[in-house]
Amino acid sequence: MSVSFGLTKVKADIRMPLIFGDHMVLQQDTKIAIFGWADAGETVEVVFAGQKVKTTADTDGTWKVNLKPIKTKKEGQLLTIEYGMGNKGKKRIC
Repeated sequence: MSVSFGLTKVKADIRMPLIFGDHMVLQQDTKIAIFGWADAGETVEVVFAGQKVKTTADTDGTWKVNLKPIKTKKEGQLLTIEYGMGNKGKKRIC
């Protein structure tokens, strides 16, 4: 499964590391860590491949969720990161 997206900064108050970029490959059958930075205390929700996981950014602004392992998909998957008051960042996973 490869990742196809280029945005690493969704909004000034939420960021993701540069490893989340075009042609990224996700390992199958193992936990998938999605992480980044947001304003301290901000709620972050990650939706991917039928899973929805919420977390809150720590006092240093870091956040992380672990998604359950998934099998290889023939169709691309949409990774959605929602945060704050209805702001939304969407990234396409292929």
